[in-house]
Amino acid sequence: MEIEEYVRLAKPGEIVLVEYSSLSPYPEIFYKIGEERWERLVVTDFLDSGLHVIRWLKFSGKEIPTEKIKRIKVGGSSRWGKIILDMDPYKDPVVLMINFFKALVSTYKEVPGAIAVTLNHEKLLARYDYDPYLLNEVLAVPTTLIGNPLRTAFVFMNYELTEKRYLALFEEIATRVLRVQDDGTVKVLKSINLEEEGLEMKVVK
Repeated sequence: MEIEEYVRLAKPGEIVLVEYSSLSPYPEIFYKIGEERWERLVVTDFLDSGLHVIRWLKFSGKEIPTEKIKRIKVGGSSRWGKIILDMDPYKDPVVLMINFFKALVSTYKEVPGAIAVTLNHEKLLARYDYDPYLLNEVLAVPTTLIGNPLRTAFVFMNYELTEKRYLALFEEIATRVLRVQDDGTVKVLKSINLEEEGLEMKVVK
């Protein structure tokens, strides 16, 4: 199976965790998710993580219609995409998460078949030293939205930089877990279809 086929197997209501290493070609997964359906993407971009992804893809020769991509900007200074909400991550983080949740639900109702992509929220958690109260607020978002038929979600996290206990908690919530290695191999670590577990695919051939 090709990786572009696999990411499209995810059903509305699912949360797919994409774990990647710092040297892996993970932006290619972002491209496979959005290809031919950019107008349905709702990207939550923490601290300009999306800028690296967009630049990587453009430098590799990919055409990315950023003007079609709806973006919730959480910190950072870049202005790419169609910014629908600009949030300050340095104010009360709990209030941030409440407003973030409201914005997500509202946007999903406006975008039929929304594809939600979250980029590197672990960077924000690290700035607060993985505060236990904040962790509960953050984890409440995917826990509440799992099974919501308005969107299919993909969450990107750098597993080398994420606190191990938090990563394990998110793996438990996710319906599927993919891991992108340095060599571009994607391994299915977890799936609602047990026969898929252990499956390996190549991002770039």
